[in-house]
Amino acid sequence: MDDPTLDEYNVDSKVDEFIQFTLSQHQKYATDSLIMTMGSDFQYSNAHMWFKNLDKLIYYVNQRQITNGSKVNVFYSTPSCYVKALNEANKTWSVKYDDFFPYANKPHAFWTGYFTSRPALKYYVRIAGNYLQTFRKLTAFYRFDHNPLDSLDRAMGVVQHHDAVSGTERQHVTYDYAKRLSIGIQSGLSILTSLAELTETNSQFELCSFNISECLATENVPAFFFSIYNPLSHPVEAWFRFPVLYDDYKIVDFAREKMIDTETVRIDEETRKIPERKSKSIYSLVFKLNMQAQDSIGLFSSRFSPKQPNKMEEIKMRGIKMEPFTLKNAYLAYSFDKNGNLKKLENLELAISTPLEQFFCFYESMIGNNSEPEFQPSGAYVFRPVNDSCVQFSVRNYTLYQGKMFSQIHQVYNDWISQTIRLYENARYAEFEWQIGPINIDDEIGKEVVIKFITGLDSQATFYTDANGREMLKRVRDYRPTWKLNQTEKTAGNFYPVNSRIYIRDEKANSQFTVLNDRSQGGSSIQDGSIEIMLHRRVLHDDRLGVQEPLNETGSDGNGLIVKGKLFVIFDNINNSARLHRPLSLQINNEPVCFIINLNGSNENMNNSKLNKYDRKLKSLIKLKTALPSNLHLLSMMQDYEYNTLNTTSLIIRLEHFYEKNEDLEFSKPVTFDLKQLFSLNSIKLLSVEELALGTNINIQDLNVTYGRSKSNCNTGQTG
Repeated sequence: MDDPTLDEYNVDSKVDEFIQFTLSQHQKYATDSLIMTMGSDFQYSNAHMWFKNLDKLIYYVNQRQITNGSKVNVFYSTPSCYVKALNEANKTWSVKYDDFFPYANKPHAFWTGYFTSRPALKYYVRIAGNYLQTFRKLTAFYRFDHNPLDSLDRAMGVVQHHDAVSGTERQHVTYDYAKRLSIGIQSGLSILTSLAELTETNSQFELCSFNISECLATENVPAFFFSIYNPLSHPVEAWFRFPVLYDDYKIVDFAREKMIDTETVRIDEETRKIPERKSKSIYSLVFKLNMQAQDSIGLFSSRFSPKQPNKMEEIKMRGIKMEPFTLKNAYLAYSFDKNGNLKKLENLELAISTPLEQFFCFYESMIGNNSEPEFQPSGAYVFRPVNDSCVQFSVRNYTLYQGKMFSQIHQVYNDWISQTIRLYENARYAEFEWQIGPINIDDEIGKEVVIKFITGLDSQATFYTDANGREMLKRVRDYRPTWKLNQTEKTAGNFYPVNSRIYIRDEKANSQFTVLNDRSQGGSSIQDGSIEIMLHRRVLHDDRLGVQEPLNETGSDGNGLIVKGKLFVIFDNINNSARLHRPLSLQINNEPVCFIINLNGSNENMNNSKLNKYDRKLKSLIKLKTALPSNLHLLSMMQDYEYNTLNTTSLIIRLEHFYEKNEDLEFSKPVTFDLKQLFSLNSIKLLSVEELALGTNINIQDLNVTYGRSKSNCNTGQTG
C-alpha cells in the first residue's frame, strides 16, 4: 500500500523486510546476483495484482539506493540472464551429481507415495505418449495447414502437470484427464484412417483396449485384418496377445505368403471378472513377430481365420500334492516349489544362479489428523506405513501352462491379488503380469501393496534407479551423498521414483538383478539383496497437502479399482546387463501399435490382391529407409507447422544416444549417422538440415549468445 493517506500504508515496512531478506540470502550465495522466483502453488492466481505489486516493490526498493545508499537493486529477469550473470562472475562452481529424492516437508512426511498414486492413470499417460509419437511419425510427411494431432498434443501437455500424472489430483479431475486422452487418441486414429484412404470398403482403424484382455473389434467376426506398426527404428522381437472367442485360429500373413505360429491359452478367471471388462473372450491368441530392419519402421499386415486346435498343455494345481517344477527356456530357468512359490533363478548361458523369493505384501497406512508430525497419515503424496515390515501373502493356488512357444504359471494369492509369470522362448527376460484390486478395506485399514524380490546378491545397501528412463542413479540406503541424513522413516525415506527400471548388483559375483516396469512407480531395496516396487495403493485419509480427499479409487462398481501391469526381470552379469535392459526398456515404452482394420462385413470378399493393396497403402505412410545404429533412438519426428512453406515440409527430428557414459564398452561410444540415409522414397528430397537446441526454439549456433557467453539482451540496470 503506497498511498500515505491510507491507514494501511506499509511501503517502509515491506521494503525493510525485503531488503533484510535479500541481505540474508546474499550470505548464502557465491555472487552478488540472487534469483528470486515469483509465484507459488495455489497462490499465483491474479496476474494483474502480482505485477502491480512487483512494480511497486521494484520501484521503492531501488529508491533506497538514492535515499540511503542501499546496494540492493531489483529488476525483472529470466533464467538465461541469471546464468549470464553467474558466468560473468568467473567463478568455479561445484557440481551436484545426485538428485533431491526422496524429499520430505516434515520428519514423517516423505513425498514417496505419489510415485505410485493412481497407477491406472500413470499407465494411460504412458500408452497415450506412445500413441502420440506413433501418430506423429505416421503423419510426418503429409502436409497439413494445422497440427492434426492438436487434441492429443494438448491432452498430453495437460497431464504433465505436477498434479496430474503424479496422481495427486482429485478423483473427478482424474476422470477428466482420462477423457481428454481418450478423445485425443480417437482423433489421431481418424487422421490415420483418412491418410490410409481405405475407401473401397469404408474401413477404419480401431485400437484394442489396453490394460485388460479385451478387443471388441476382434470378437464378433470370423476373420479380421490388422496391421502392426513398430515405432522404434530398430529390429524387435515382439510378442502379441489377442483376446478371441474361440481356441481354434490361424494367422495368415498374406503380404509375405506365410503362416504365423500361434499358441492359444485360456484367459485367467481373475481377469475375466474385472468389472470394467465388457469382453466375452475367454482365450488369448499368442504369437511372435520378428520385425527386422526393413520392417523396423513399417506396417505388418495379417488376417485371422479358424484353424485346427493347437492348445497348450494345461496342468491345474489346486490342492493337489505336486513336485517342484521349473519354467525354462534356452537362457533362463525359474524354479518353484510344489506350492507354486518361486525359489531359484538361473542364467543357463552364464552358469550363474541365485536363490529367489518373490511375493506380494502390503504396508498398513498410517492414520492421522495432521495436527503434529507424529500424526502424519499416508495420503496421495505421502507414504507413511505403520510398520517397517509388510504383511506378506503366499500363493494360495496356481495353474501351470507348458507350451511350445512359452510357458507360464498363473498364481492366485488371495481374493484381490494374482499374477502370471511368463517365460517366452529365446527371451533373456521373464514377464511378471500382476493384477491387484479391489484392495480390501473392510477392516478400515489403508493398504499400500508392493511386490518383493529377495535374491542372494550381496548388494551392500546399494541399489540403482533411473532418472526419467535415462541416467541410472546410485542409491544407498539411509544415506544422502551431499548432506547428513537424519532418517525418520526407515521404509518411506528410502523409496525412490522408478520410471523405467531398478537394479541391484553383487560386484564380487559379477551379477546384476534388474526389474523394469511399464509405468512410473516407487521402489527401493529395504534389505540387502532385495528389490520392492509399490504397485497399487488405497488410503483412507488425506495428507493435507492439497488434494483434500483420500486416495480411495473405487472403480466403476464402487468396490475398488482393479489394476493390471507388467514387470520384466533380467538376471545377467554386470557387463551384459546394460545392453539387455536399455533396448528392452525402449521397447516397453515404445510398444508396437496394433491397428485393427474394421472391414464392415466386406471381409468375405477380401483376397490376396486386395490385402496386398491394403498393405502397400498402409506402408506408404512410412518413408524411413533403414534401421538406426543400435545405440541411437529416433525419439520423435513431427512436422514444424510454423516453418512449413508452400512447396516444402519442415520436420523436427529428435535423435538420442540412449546409453549412458561408460555403461557399455561398445554401445556407450559416440555414434555417427548420415541423415541422408534416413529417407527412402524418391519423392522425398532432403534440402537442408539445421541443428537446434533441445527445445527446438533456437539454432544451436545462437545458443552461446543467448546464454550470455558473448552478447546478450539482458538489461540488469545497476550492478548489485
